[in-house]
Amino acid sequence: MCIQKPNGSKQIPVDVANYLTPISLGYWLADDGAKHGKGKGREGVMLNTNSYDKVQVEQLSSALNQVFGLSSTVYAKRGRTTIYYTIYIPSRDMPKLQALILPYLHSSMYYKVGLISKYPLSLKGLGVVPNWCLVCVSASSGPHKGNLVVSTGYMLESP
Repeated sequence: MCIQKPNGSKQIPVDVANYLTPISLGYWLADDGAKHGKGKGREGVMLNTNSYDKVQVEQLSSALNQVFGLSSTVYAKRGRTTIYYTIYIPSRDMPKLQALILPYLHSSMYYKVGLISKYPLSLKGLGVVPNWCLVCVSASSGPHKGNLVVSTGYMLESP
């Protein structure tokens, strides 16, 4: 979605809205997205756009809002030597975002849109079978006693 200039800088095309699709948004979120906030109902998504200036990030945010009907906003994050701008998609937009990108998002990325948490994993009601579950063992001690622990580091709730 960006143009690479000969000097190595990146530029967002003026017509970026023409390139935004649910597939591109899903890939973007899987690569540069992160769950933001804690607590049920307060978890939004942050799209890292650190390589772009404020005007370009505002352009991207506006395009997301226009194309997908989201209510994203731009936030400034202070780095060691500069200020970075990121796009925040609030928790109220999660149902819409999930409906758009879920068909294109690998199940290991569902935690980024608040469908499951990263470690205690519950897929009940999602109609999804994890294809990355290779070996499960029962935890016999520790904080996860009685749960099934998956070799990938994820956990499935005990039935």
